[in-house]
Amino acid sequence: MARVHGDADETLDLLRRVVAIPSVTGNTAAMHEFLASELRHLGFSVDDVPSNPDDVRDTPEFSPPTRKTSGGGMVAHKPGQRGLMLFAHSDTCDPAEQGAWTADPLVLTADGRGRVAGIGVADCKAGVVAIVAALRAIERSGLVLRKAPAVVIAEAKTGGFTGMFQSVRQAGKSEGALYCHPGEVGDGMGRIKVATRGVLSFRIEVAGRTPVPLESSARSADPRQGENALVHGANIVAAIVQWADTQPKLICSVNSIKAGRDAIEVPDICVMEGTCWYTEGSIDSVIAGLRGAVARAASASPWLQQHMPAVELIGVRSNPASCEGSEFARVVQDAVATVTGTTPEPYGWHSASDIRFPMRHADTPTVGIGSVAGNFGRSDEWLDVDDFMRMVEVIARVLVSWDEKTAPSAAT
Repeated sequence: MARVHGDADETLDLLRRVVAIPSVTGNTAAMHEFLASELRHLGFSVDDVPSNPDDVRDTPEFSPPTRKTSGGGMVAHKPGQRGLMLFAHSDTCDPAEQGAWTADPLVLTADGRGRVAGIGVADCKAGVVAIVAALRAIERSGLVLRKAPAVVIAEAKTGGFTGMFQSVRQAGKSEGALYCHPGEVGDGMGRIKVATRGVLSFRIEVAGRTPVPLESSARSADPRQGENALVHGANIVAAIVQWADTQPKLICSVNSIKAGRDAIEVPDICVMEGTCWYTEGSIDSVIAGLRGAVARAASASPWLQQHMPAVELIGVRSNPASCEGSEFARVVQDAVATVTGTTPEPYGWHSASDIRFPMRHADTPTVGIGSVAGNFGRSDEWLDVDDFMRMVEVIARVLVSWDEKTAPSAAT
């Protein structure tokens, strides 16, 4: 794929133009219009996917967006038999909500050490540019894929239900999907995402009762006459830990406990928050298990039997998905090894990755790859240029290798 590196300057110029287009979550229309034009020049038809999270609220694993936005996405396709799908998210964090940038975040800036900085270069404008660059390199090389790829570009940063879920669902089933997103761990294509853990966060509210003060001039009271919400909360935490210890595919951690005003008064409320990560089960089964643990703790307390703690889901949530060991994962692994000289390790620690959408909702094995990058979600977001070009080459090699492996031979 020498064509990829021969077009390196043009690819960086494309990245420069993409960085210059603001695409904060909820404001991606201009970005989608620009990318649609690039894909049309490569012979794709492009369909807009307007989306409203309320339209998919009844989806079992619906994750409420962390900010209000109507979202959106696009699906690009060509006539003929579908092969693979390439996808990436188009939206970025708002640089105004980050720390001060060294340079203008909308200007791609080189640091003289092989890196470029700019809003979204890591998360995930490098991904959308790599897709276009790889498709362009294949076309210019004269290769003709016998199975046409599809491309999905959509909003996803608020949990995936502001565009990515709807767009992947509209794109439908493919033979495999490649998620193009620089790696968050820091070693680029030293690892490839073949799985994503399920995740959910929860809040538990425990009621107590503050005893009546014995003296009118002070808040002095006999704590034994009250119901200490913090003590009850501690018993619930113990029950959750005991339950989690019996679940080998689950990790659960209570990470925040708030109760009481000071050292004197018995707290009448305790609010706890935590997170579960899991590689088996579902949002429904995990929250049911958690509520069962809370109910068992409550059954030992006459007070809690009458004042059952409330357990609610909060924040981003997702179900697990994996294609580890699939033929498609092996093809991606081989492509990375060919380009980088190192066989990548399969990686599955990331939670709520967008790779779950094609696997869970389009029955499509999905792998995530990406170049070395850093400062995700922070100011001075950066991208390693050489590894970015290797990422483009890997995408192109995956497309060609899969086509050669699975497409019927050309008629003779």
